[in-house]
Amino acid sequence: MTKHLSLLLIMFMPAMLFGQDVFMTKLKDKTCSCVTDYVASVESPDREVLQTALRDCLMAVANQNEKELQQYIKKQKIEAREVGQRAGAELAKECKALASLGNVDPDAKRKYEEAQSYLQAGEYGKAQSVFTELLAAYPASALYFNDRGVSRENIGDTWGALADYRRAIDLDATFAMAHYNLGNLLYKQEYYKDALPLLRKSIVLNPKDEDFWVVTLKTFYQLGEYDSVQHYALRALAVDPKNVGAHNYQGLVLYQQEDYKGAMVHFRKTIELDPTYITGWQNVSSTYEVLEENDKAVSEYKRYLKEVDKENAAIKESLADLLFKLQKWDEAEPLYHQLIKGGEDVLALQNQVGRIYLVKKDFRKANQWYEKLLKQSPEDPALLFNRITAMVEVGEAQKALPLANQLLELQPKDAANFDVRASVWEKLNNPEKALEDLEASIRLYPQDAKVYVRKGDILRASGKTADACNAYRMALSWDQEAGTKALADHCK
Repeated sequence: MTKHLSLLLIMFMPAMLFGQDVFMTKLKDKTCSCVTDYVASVESPDREVLQTALRDCLMAVANQNEKELQQYIKKQKIEAREVGQRAGAELAKECKALASLGNVDPDAKRKYEEAQSYLQAGEYGKAQSVFTELLAAYPASALYFNDRGVSRENIGDTWGALADYRRAIDLDATFAMAHYNLGNLLYKQEYYKDALPLLRKSIVLNPKDEDFWVVTLKTFYQLGEYDSVQHYALRALAVDPKNVGAHNYQGLVLYQQEDYKGAMVHFRKTIELDPTYITGWQNVSSTYEVLEENDKAVSEYKRYLKEVDKENAAIKESLADLLFKLQKWDEAEPLYHQLIKGGEDVLALQNQVGRIYLVKKDFRKANQWYEKLLKQSPEDPALLFNRITAMVEVGEAQKALPLANQLLELQPKDAANFDVRASVWEKLNNPEKALEDLEASIRLYPQDAKVYVRKGDILRASGKTADACNAYRMALSWDQEAGTKALADHCK
């Protein structure tokens, strides 16, 4: 092995062995150990193996010594193609992986490529099996542990993935991607404080990866550390002014601080840099909403659907919900129907259509609509509540009573459910039962002015004017307008 190694080094880089300049000493220190480790598991390395080792290890240090390396290459008349075209972090990672894993073994290389193809195809179970085989042969492989962690994470084996990422870091404390993967998985599990030091370390190891910055920003944001979000966003933008995620989180912090115009600058920058960035469009529109410029908010969503992706479900739903909020029912309804046909969260969307029928007072259609939905999901509280509301209005209070009882069995601590059953008792001419349910509603949520008004109306209809006026006065405590009107109309 020593003979072959020396021969190759002499052929390609005589100055590496015999030159005395400082750069070559530094370069030799960084490459020789890499080359030695690279071929350590091969009893009789051939020329191609050694050439590959030398090329990769040279390029692994190219980032730190680019100018000197180019001068050296020129001096030695080594063509750029002879040391490869790929420089930077990827080759550094490849070199380290090959050096520490014995990946020069043709069978290991084939298996690794096979495992990677499984990962890319989403066949994570198969990928895990291959990585496990590789780790049996090369148990000191940080790369294999990291990549097996990726496969385990994607099949839902969270604890296995955590263990693999931690092992990868133990084997190679400079492995940026392993730090990121472990931090990101902890973030997903909502262990934000545990995730943070790992994510910050990933940035130190590789400050050019946009994802590392973005997940770190997300973590600071979840922890409510907005000063740190701003600080890291500025650092990220100093590294790369086109970092979309950094602009987004800078905007979110300004939004939290009620600097809506400042936030808008960053949100607009996100969609300028990446017109397909859905979150950016949603944030721009949300900022227009808080600025009470709703027409502009609607316009932005429509512009996305016209100029970027007319079939995007997330933007359609955001637009539909905004139109619903603005009481533009006729514009919102067809969008919900389009989304229902697309199969995206169908039940929730169908409920929104039913709510449109209710607010438009098309109670017959609402009743039919919710009857159909309840066959799909007979114990959904939102569907039950809305169908009861519709049935009361179309004169089916008696049929609505068992549904109201069922709703309260499902959610006995929801004040609104007592309120809606009270409306059933009213239609059934049972004011005593209605008052009992309204009192129960008030105990659970005493701030609802309309419940006091309804209570007052029932008492007044029963001839209890003084008690009714007291109820209206209670409404006044929570809603000045509602209480004042009730008192003015009935307690002169």
